[in-house]
Amino acid sequence: MYTFEEAQLVLDELIAELPNEIFQGLNMGVSLLEDAIFDESGLIILGRYHYQPYGMGRYITVHYGSLMHLYGHRTDEYFRKKMKHVLHHELVHHLEGLAGDKSLEHQDQIDKAKYLRQMRKWQQPMDGGETMKPPPKAKPVAKIKDSDAVVDMEKAKGNFTQ
Repeated sequence: MYTFEEAQLVLDELIAELPNEIFQGLNMGVSLLEDAIFDESGLIILGRYHYQPYGMGRYITVHYGSLMHLYGHRTDEYFRKKMKHVLHHELVHHLEGLAGDKSLEHQDQIDKAKYLRQMRKWQQPMDGGETMKPPPKAKPVAKIKDSDAVVDMEKAKGNFTQ
């Protein structure tokens, strides 16, 4: 698990891996903040692209506390991968902002609306007053090698009905 200081070093390394041109116009740079933040619907926010034309300008914040909340129990490698994803996602917002394009912003809104609809679906009471539970993760039926020509369908069927 990364400390805040270690996570800052990781973020610095991730930034150094990218061409300087990507950061053009990002006058306030990229900052790692210690907090975990949530939006108005209660969803956690991992990073943000900020544009204040008459204020501080353009900058990105990555939220260490939010990343730790979701991925702090995972390996350092996985945490780093997620931090990289957040950085790249926010940089796409920046580049699109420079181009006057809001495609990713619109896609984020669509994805969030889909997610919230799905969550509401699982939280609605069923006829018996129970709340629906998300479906269990699928189990693999059988590993098939190139040499395997036949799968025992009764065995496979049993895995689906459990």
